Amino acid sequence: MITLPQGTVTFLFSDVEGSTRLSRQFGDTRWAELLESHRTMLRQAFAAHSGLEVDTQGDSFFVAFTRATDALAAALDAQRALQAHEWPTDGRVRVRIGLHTGEAAVRGNHYIGQEVHRASRICDAGHGGQIVVSQTTAELARSSLPDGSRLDDLGEHRLKDLGQPQHLFQLSAPGLSSEFPRLRSLDVPTNLPVQRSSFIGRDKEIDAIRAALLEQRLLTLTGIGGSGKTRLALQVGALELGNFADGVFFVDLAPVADPDLVAQTLAAACGLAPGDSPVGSTRTFVDRLVMALTSRRCLLLVDNCEHLLDATAELVDRLLEGCPQVQLLTTSREALGVEGEQVVQVPSLAVPEESATDAVTDAMRLFADRARAVKASFQLDAHTSPPVAEICRRLDGIPLAIEFAAARVAHLSVQQIAERLEDRFHLLTGGRRRIRRQQTLSATLDWSHDLLSEPERVVFRRLAVFAGSFALDAAEAVCSAEGIPRGAVLDLMGSLAAKSLVTVGHGERSQTRYRLLETVRLYALDKLDSAGEVQSLRSRHRDHYLAWLEAVPLESLFFGMEAIEAVGREIDNLRATADWCLADDRPDMLARLVTRMSGFWITGNSYRVAKGLLEQALTQEERLSTEERVESHTLLAWLSAMALDVQAALSHATRAVDLAAGQVGPALVQALLVRAFGNAVLASIPGMAPMLSAQARSDAGQAVNAARSDLPKALEANAEFMSAVVEMHLGGAEAAARWYSACVRTWEDAKLDEGWVLPSALSGLAGSLHLMGRVDEALEAAQRFLTLLEHASTRWPWFDGVEIEVLPALFAGGAHARADCALHKAALTMRRNGVDLAPNHFLSVAAVVEFLRGRPERAGRLLGAARCVGGADKEIMAFRTPISLAFYTHYMSLVRAALGAEEARRARDEGRAMTIDEAFSYALQGLRPLTAAVAWR
Repeated sequence: MITLPQGTVTFLFSDVEGSTRLSRQFGDTRWAELLESHRTMLRQAFAAHSGLEVDTQGDSFFVAFTRATDALAAALDAQRALQAHEWPTDGRVRVRIGLHTGEAAVRGNHYIGQEVHRASRICDAGHGGQIVVSQTTAELARSSLPDGSRLDDLGEHRLKDLGQPQHLFQLSAPGLSSEFPRLRSLDVPTNLPVQRSSFIGRDKEIDAIRAALLEQRLLTLTGIGGSGKTRLALQVGALELGNFADGVFFVDLAPVADPDLVAQTLAAACGLAPGDSPVGSTRTFVDRLVMALTSRRCLLLVDNCEHLLDATAELVDRLLEGCPQVQLLTTSREALGVEGEQVVQVPSLAVPEESATDAVTDAMRLFADRARAVKASFQLDAHTSPPVAEICRRLDGIPLAIEFAAARVAHLSVQQIAERLEDRFHLLTGGRRRIRRQQTLSATLDWSHDLLSEPERVVFRRLAVFAGSFALDAAEAVCSAEGIPRGAVLDLMGSLAAKSLVTVGHGERSQTRYRLLETVRLYALDKLDSAGEVQSLRSRHRDHYLAWLEAVPLESLFFGMEAIEAVGREIDNLRATADWCLADDRPDMLARLVTRMSGFWITGNSYRVAKGLLEQALTQEERLSTEERVESHTLLAWLSAMALDVQAALSHATRAVDLAAGQVGPALVQALLVRAFGNAVLASIPGMAPMLSAQARSDAGQAVNAARSDLPKALEANAEFMSAVVEMHLGGAEAAARWYSACVRTWEDAKLDEGWVLPSALSGLAGSLHLMGRVDEALEAAQRFLTLLEHASTRWPWFDGVEIEVLPALFAGGAHARADCALHKAALTMRRNGVDLAPNHFLSVAAVVEFLRGRPERAGRLLGAARCVGGADKEIMAFRTPISLAFYTHYMSLVRAALGAEEARRARDEGRAMTIDEAFSYALQGLRPLTAAVAWR
């Protein structure tokens, strides 16, 4: 970590003028070379005068100096080096430099505060080849200027984001140009309002809009109310001041109600009156306005056009046609629809992912900045960052909502604000000085809602029943009827999307998905409640998704990757459906819903959610049909096994078998397999009755026979797979290998779609063959597994476990680097994927690899840790998979043979004493560094 100069510091900012144009002109490769030459020259100049490089981004530098005279000398040397360099004849790299001296405010490894901001804005005001200096810096360095240099007074200038005018100077010297256009300040003709708060983030959007202005004459910023369209347009306008000789003008249409006043409002904002036009009064006002602007090079920022679309579009069209040097940047919740218009959707500010605990995004920075305005001591730290991140997520990164929330810091803690966001429309209100349509968060959305037609309002409020994203067919099914034909929903959805109330995106397989931001959804839900439609719409929503699930073949939902992915895309809506089944007292529908999602629960990490829902449904078991009861107990058996509750798994499986009463079907097959699995787990415990093994094999055999009767082939393959699992628990690696092979043949012969059974069977086959010492066959199975996984359309947490099971086969077959790399990857995922005993699973495989590497003592320690960490030794199932158990049993005996009983016991006990962190650290010590290993797939 660098040590930043503190106290009075001179800040230097630099960037390349016209870098976007140059990068396009030269192309990526050539531009990168020129940029690197520029960086080298500047770094040499800065270093020669004791400058500390604080930050470098793209073509810009931020450097700190302890003395103002050093900063000026460095700036001169940099410009001289750039001047002397032989640049391409078709393009010279010209750099502008800004200097300001102030009291440094340091937080961590960064400078913060207004003085840094001031230096950056001074740089922005300059031109390529120019050095602009603040009055403070000029006064400090005036008596010791570099030889031959002078300070030219540029007068006072208003700079964007700085409230007071700045007295600026230009550092000039022989050999350097001293003639430049007027500074890019707010002193060109403009009415841009002075901003009272800092502008946060939006760097990518600003760059994109400014680049578009080089090629397009009309850009429209669209987005939901409060998304920051106006502030973004003003920021772009301030940055573009130097590019429009006749000015940048802001035209606010929000207070205008009469369409006939649009042209007059624009004229007044530009400082024009009818008399400014050379033509007579026989022309219309619009004609005279066009004539007044026809020779002017200016940028018009026309704000809040949505309620006057037709009048604004007509005027804009006339301006584009008659004023060739006028460009327009408009903001609206809906595009104008004018020919030549480029629409730019303004997104919400970036919010941190729930897993990104240390991330500080633009949304969080905005909250902190606005919070400091009402409470100067507010800081983002380890205590405040988590609730601020939660606030920003729940407010969808909407800037206006975040500003409202931050204002509450004056009398509430951030934790209290986060807790009260359920009632956000009451909590989030602005100060009295805000314009009426932004007085409250609700008023901001009222402005958009009031502009909707009645059919648009109906569909908008009905969309509130959707949670997360949804597909068009779901919207058509749920929102139609009662005045809205199904065929009208598509156009109404498009209209709502155009008005920025519905967000359109693309999910997997390029499917169009729609969603309402949560803040918008809650507003729409309030409208739905006022219309008295909540119950009927939630029932319609539930019925649609239950019918959608029941239209998919059961075996696809259980085994098919594509169907399980589809369930995953709809999981928010399906959970909302489950909630309504509970609230509406429909345990039968809840049971049908949850059991149809079996594959999703079993292959993911949400099995506890499903378990809780089914247990609630079964509290009214008498209201369920026999089929619903069988399926519920069968799935509960699976889920209990996943939760490591073997006794509950056996109880539910037996209940399902009894209820089925010999009626062959998918649920009976699955119930028999879970009961076989549970008994095999118990039988693997030393001292348990031998009859459990016989019972396990008997149930597995019945399941296979039932599945082979007249049921889908996927069920047969799964029965064979589970028979292999049973044999692995019972210590029969050879029998397990036969069952795994049978499963693979059944799946492939039937040409079944990709799913989780085939890769799991290949992984198990590789493990069982490895234990039998059949190295080449094990390696072949492992490679087939990896090839299959490489072509899978997605990856599930399920595969995190089966993937590392093939590593012993890979390592024994000579793929050492690949195995090491995979173990590194597994160490990262297994600690945080939320699956019980996943760490033990990793440690057992790591132990096998250590033994194969010729390190039996390390293997013994890791096996001891795998058996005990996380309390695994207190569970009936000490290992999550039978392969892990088989690896432990097989290799512990090999460790004893290699070390002797006493040394093996000592190594095992040392491993048992390790914490999870210690065990993982120890395992990783034995692996080669990732840089020495080939990339994993």
